[in-house]
Amino acid sequence: MRLSCDVIRDLLPLYAEKMVSDDTQTLVEEHLDACPCCKAELDKMVQPQKLPPDTHIEPFRKAKKKLNTTKVYTAILSVLITLVITLTVVADLTAPQYLPYSKEIVTVSEQEDGTVYLSFSEEVAGYDINRYLTEDRTGYEYSISTWETTWHKRIAKNNIGSIVINPDQENVVSIYYYTAADLSGDFGLNNLLIYGKDLYPNGGVVTLPRLVLGYYVIFSILLLGMLAVLYWVFHKNEKAKSMLEKALLVPVSYLLAHLCVKGLTTTSHSATRDFAVIMLVMFPIYGVLLLASYFIKRYWRTRKGNNE
Repeated sequence: MRLSCDVIRDLLPLYAEKMVSDDTQTLVEEHLDACPCCKAELDKMVQPQKLPPDTHIEPFRKAKKKLNTTKVYTAILSVLITLVITLTVVADLTAPQYLPYSKEIVTVSEQEDGTVYLSFSEEVAGYDINRYLTEDRTGYEYSISTWETTWHKRIAKNNIGSIVINPDQENVVSIYYYTAADLSGDFGLNNLLIYGKDLYPNGGVVTLPRLVLGYYVIFSILLLGMLAVLYWVFHKNEKAKSMLEKALLVPVSYLLAHLCVKGLTTTSHSATRDFAVIMLVMFPIYGVLLLASYFIKRYWRTRKGNNE
């Protein structure tokens, strides 16, 4: 029985896989012996096919670049979080803890040439001295305070020793000592005369904590509100929206930094120091928020793409 080439070629796939009966196999083999074309077709089926290499690697490059970017951003995020924690701990360890006056804390001595010395005990980690010209302009009034820190008490002591408050032999009329509200809990305390003439015998001299940090907090809250309104107005403009998102993180970073350094307190007897520390903590917090927003956006984009 002679079969046409079309029939044989329909059978070749089954024949190549040895899935035909013995009779069909015999018929196919007889045809192949007499038909070079069908024989060549069978050879193509049984020989392994060499597929051309896929040279389109751009998607893999993009995926690799995205993975590397994620690793770098994750590493930076980890470093910034560690930095925020470290700075917050150091700020707490070095925060002034103001000391009440005692003769053991600070003593005043005057030399024959009019030089006045202040001698501090080992308990004192730092001090603050302010000088004011008296009303009659005959000399100077001094106001001092001392403090210790957790770092000074537990980690590294430093001995201040003695200092000269009038190296040019200025006339020291009086020296007052004040204890900051951090220790007493009072908003302000009457200064205690520890040397010289009492310029205020009827009282009324009070050293108050600085309120400037509270003003910065209020300004940050107002700025945050203004930027939030602008974000709501321009949220359909992608470029403006992106810029405002970054700008919104600035007041948020400052408020978080203030919370890390000062907690809920906005008054300070060392406002310059506290503000500098807050700004120092603010920058890594801003970086953390910026990277966190990047990862959140990418997560939602990925989730949205998977749902589609």
